[in-house]
Amino acid sequence: MPAAFALALAFAGGLGGCGGFFNMPDRVAETQTQVTEVDRKQEALAKEMTELRQLIERQEALLREMRADQQATAGELRSTIDVLKNQLDQANRQATRPRPKTPAPVPGDTAAATNGPPVGSAPALEEEGLYQVALQNLQQGKYPLAVTGFREYMSKFPEGSYGDDAQYGIAESYYAQSDFPTAAIEFRALVDRYPTSERVPAALYKAGLSYFESGRDDLGRAYLERVVNEYPYSDEGLKAKSRLETLH
Repeated sequence: MPAAFALALAFAGGLGGCGGFFNMPDRVAETQTQVTEVDRKQEALAKEMTELRQLIERQEALLREMRADQQATAGELRSTIDVLKNQLDQANRQATRPRPKTPAPVPGDTAAATNGPPVGSAPALEEEGLYQVALQNLQQGKYPLAVTGFREYMSKFPEGSYGDDAQYGIAESYYAQSDFPTAAIEFRALVDRYPTSERVPAALYKAGLSYFESGRDDLGRAYLERVVNEYPYSDEGLKAKSRLETLH
């Protein structure tokens, strides 16, 4: 009897173990469901990461555009400021420049006594008029007309009182139009033709800036260094020094 009872228990236990085997399909299905859920979450995460990368790329592109716009705006502002400074310089120079003298009336000249003294010789008036028209065109942003006017002045009055100013106006007109290679040539022409002019420091400085804008950094640096060495205490010398320090 005890042996039979033990046998029965063993048989019952065997059947219990077989129950685990019969439950295997359910466990496999549960595992597959879990794997599927993990895959779904990974796909969702990968999609989210892709969207984040695209968002970052768009933000970086927008930032680059903003920087480019800021640089362009800064360049326009610099050009405007330079033109305004040029206008101020012109006004100051004209205020201190000696005007053509009025000829003394000839004794017995009844026409002079009747009509008053002449205001100046015709050539002097023409010289002044040509220069002022060209300067006005520069100030109004009519740069091609300004260049034409300044060149006409220099052609008619090669030894005129405004020769260096006219040459500077030509260079400034090209600079304001972002024609930097030509501007550099014209600024250099001022230095070569009028080496004692008060405009030489500004011409050297603007020539350097023009070369930088043209991609000729070597020449740009050389001209700024020349301003610093030859005119260290001028406004242009100080600006050139500050610009050079940013290049290191």
